[in-house]
Amino acid sequence: MDKYLIKLKDVPPQGLALEISDQTIWIEPIKEFKLPYKIRQDIKSIIKIQVQGNVCMIKGTIEGSLNIPCDRCLEDATVCISETFKVIEQPLKKDTLDISFIVEKDGELFLDLAGILWERLVLNIPSKILCSEDCKGLCPYCGANKNIVQCNCKKEMVDPRLEVLRKIKIS
Repeated sequence: MDKYLIKLKDVPPQGLALEISDQTIWIEPIKEFKLPYKIRQDIKSIIKIQVQGNVCMIKGTIEGSLNIPCDRCLEDATVCISETFKVIEQPLKKDTLDISFIVEKDGELFLDLAGILWERLVLNIPSKILCSEDCKGLCPYCGANKNIVQCNCKKEMVDPRLEVLRKIKIS
């Protein structure tokens, strides 16, 4: 999104303050990466950018919430995002594999603010999404949501190919 590429030399000496409530900054990467996320409460960010030479310091907050499928039952789980952050970016040397959000375009240096904000959002999503701490998940045999219905599947069902292992006796 070129809209969020900020030319470093255009940032005034006292810094640049931005308030971002445009939801396309979040919706476009969600669609691009085909993620099952839905914005529940608008995600907003307040940013202060300061530049000294080619080094850029970004301070800000990001707040909002997403609906993401629960890892156990696939029902929507609400994930609240609330973070205060400080990031320092500088251009990278050509022989490095690191990533920088300062990019060169037509001989000028730009800060990719959309990239920074997307990274901050993703880093605040837990690795295990649960709709509740006591979510029972789906039955592995019939697929029923065990939070809603009690299925009649046997708890000891075993893959018939592994049945021969039950006859092994360890002395």
